[in-house]
Amino acid sequence: MERVLRLQWRQSLQPRLLLVLLLAVPQALQLPQRGAPSPAPPLLAAAAAVVEQPQPGAGVHATEWSVQQRDMQDLDVIRTEQPSRRALQQDREEQQQEQQEQQEEAGGRQLQPAAPAQLPPECGRYAALWADGSPAAEDVGWWRQVGVSQRMTEAAVAAHAAWPNRTRNALYFAFIGGRAHVLPTDLVTTKFRTHAPLMAAYMKMLLHLEERYGIDSNSSSSRGSGGYIPDVDFVITTEDMAPITPRQAPEAARQRGRAPQFRYGKLLNTSTDLLIPNFHFGLKRYDSELAAAAPAHNSRHPWAAKRPIAFGRFSNYARRRPPRGQPPVLGVGGRVVCGSGDGGDCLVRRHLVDWAAQFRPPAAELRPGSESGLEEAASAGSSGSGSSGSSSSRGSSSHGSGRRGREAGAGSDGAGGSDGEDGPGRRDEEVKRRKAAAPASRRSASSSSSSSSSSSSSSSSNRSSKGKGAKSTAASRTVARRQQRQLLARKADRRRQAAASATAASAATAAAAATAASATASRPWHVDVSLHGRVSMSDHAAYRWLLHLDGVGLSSRFEQLLALGSLVVREESGYSGFYHHLLRPGGPRAQADAEQEEDVEREEKGLEAEGEGPGEGQQRRQSGGGRHYVPFWGPGRTPEELAQVLDWAVAHDEEASRIAAAGQAFARRYLTAPGRHCYMLWLLQSYAAALAYRPPAAAWAAELVPLREWVAREVLVAAPSDGEARGEGAEGAAERADAAGDAAGGEGSGCDAEGRSRHGAGGGAGVKVMEQLLAAVRRGGRGKPGDSAQQRHDRGVLAAAYLASDC
Repeated sequence: MERVLRLQWRQSLQPRLLLVLLLAVPQALQLPQRGAPSPAPPLLAAAAAVVEQPQPGAGVHATEWSVQQRDMQDLDVIRTEQPSRRALQQDREEQQQEQQEQQEEAGGRQLQPAAPAQLPPECGRYAALWADGSPAAEDVGWWRQVGVSQRMTEAAVAAHAAWPNRTRNALYFAFIGGRAHVLPTDLVTTKFRTHAPLMAAYMKMLLHLEERYGIDSNSSSSRGSGGYIPDVDFVITTEDMAPITPRQAPEAARQRGRAPQFRYGKLLNTSTDLLIPNFHFGLKRYDSELAAAAPAHNSRHPWAAKRPIAFGRFSNYARRRPPRGQPPVLGVGGRVVCGSGDGGDCLVRRHLVDWAAQFRPPAAELRPGSESGLEEAASAGSSGSGSSGSSSSRGSSSHGSGRRGREAGAGSDGAGGSDGEDGPGRRDEEVKRRKAAAPASRRSASSSSSSSSSSSSSSSSNRSSKGKGAKSTAASRTVARRQQRQLLARKADRRRQAAASATAASAATAAAAATAASATASRPWHVDVSLHGRVSMSDHAAYRWLLHLDGVGLSSRFEQLLALGSLVVREESGYSGFYHHLLRPGGPRAQADAEQEEDVEREEKGLEAEGEGPGEGQQRRQSGGGRHYVPFWGPGRTPEELAQVLDWAVAHDEEASRIAAAGQAFARRYLTAPGRHCYMLWLLQSYAAALAYRPPAAAWAAELVPLREWVAREVLVAAPSDGEARGEGAEGAAERADAAGDAAGGEGSGCDAEGRSRHGAGGGAGVKVMEQLLAAVRRGGRGKPGDSAQQRHDRGVLAAAYLASDC
């Protein structure tokens, strides 16, 4: 080390001597006076002597050149091992950048307003939906503590949303400058066929928010509103089940988490996704049909005239099993019918239908009067497998209309069919699942029958090919009719076999059924539930008690039943929507809880039993004020609780009527389009305050396109004209172009100020808007250039769902 220091000292001295020489040489090189000697040679010689002379104390002899050379090499090695000034500066800059990113993630909420922007004055009426302490406020508040970074949003889009070349059941949206944008994808692919019409309802809602509350030069209402929508980006999904994402520490969420998805339902305390209104508010035409027809339902079916039957029609969906840590679903007698560790399907609905068959009303009770319009219900049978029509006016065509309604997301009257989670194409998944689960013998029998029919068809076609073209067409039609008759005969055989197996019960089962029947005969109520048949929502209003069971996840049928003025008896499955926290349960369970609270209050206050009047507490419990529905079943309870609920409803008929009226009033206040839109506006403002960056996310910003233009290009290209939708025939390509231009230029949502669809508006309940639009779409057969026949069909269904949906 000492040798290295000496070398460094000597090397630092040499440049100094050279600098002195450079300063002295110009003076030395001045022309000398004549006869005077030149001073340059002595100076140069002296400098050379100084440089060549060893430094005092160095201990290095001039002849030891090899030692000096080795020392110089050692010094070069030391210098190369030490970091350069540029590398140190680069390291410091990287550290500062990392610290800045951490500060932005930790305190990124300062990039957005600290509090949500001001809402329109009309939204104050619905503030209870997002008040402090509500699940929505707590969820958004937690995300504001975490701070949603750009990396988290990009990870959520990469994991869940659809890309231009990838299909998912979610889309990435963004509001930029008050205008809605979307990350485009192919809407008519096989994988997205089921969920594309569901997403169409959300696209229409976002365009309506843009028109009402965004900044758009083409909308006068937007300019008047001042622009309430901030810059924000988010992912909307139509999946039934939310992933299990419990809350973590903010640091852990920033390191490993993704941005939340906007979804319609979830199990509370198991997911950090944010709740939004269900897409069936639009597809089922909640405002145009259900809410608008509420006065007519009340006048046509007053409480005293409603039939004392607990009624329900459900789709045969299997529920997803509860996640680990959640309580199982208990069946009759406390048997576990759906546990987190079990395998197979979770047939909750079928379990209730099978148990409730003992309370089915007799055939005489099934035949309704002239007002109910349910004459097909008499053919249901005691097994609960019969079908039920929609109205007497539709007759036997109700099944066909129901199928067409399911294809477009609504029932025969536009209000939905047997269940709220039915949607365009959603039946396809159930059909595929049932086909995969069918017994091998049935599949082999069907394949053999199909092969035989195909062979007979081929032989017939070969024989007919020898004749003229007209004979060939007639023969093919004959074969088709024969195959159809064979198919109908097989279906009839299966129905007869099912009926025979149902009646061939054991002696013990028959005795139990007889005992239950005798007990039922003395009951003042009956239960009519089935997994088959479709009954319109307007005909549901004829029954005094309406049963609700969740499906795969949260069912949207609950909000539809609340609007009918009947008492809704709801299964407490644990799934929750954006408004469920405002509902208060009534019935025997709530009465027992109130009595227990009163007993605890008496004990705390030290009051004796006679301290309060004997009728005051009971009168307060029976007031029914603020109660909206009656719960049954749920964690730790069995379906037999339904009998207790119905006994209570009969004994407390007046209170039950008040609960039914309160539920209908709640639906008309909070669940109509203005309330849903104000909630969405608050959610967009609050979530924007949780973002730690300026949206949109940089990874997808270049791919975003205006939503209104994309809808006109991808959806409305298959839409019929107004004349065609009314069945007046084609009006020409010019009218369709004008309609598409209007849709892209400012009327893209197709809804009025109250969120009602302009298609079928004013027609009241029972207007077959979906069927009319689907028929017009099929007649037109339009689509994009290059679309196949299936793609034109899917795009037509998508256009019909978009046009008919409320906002």
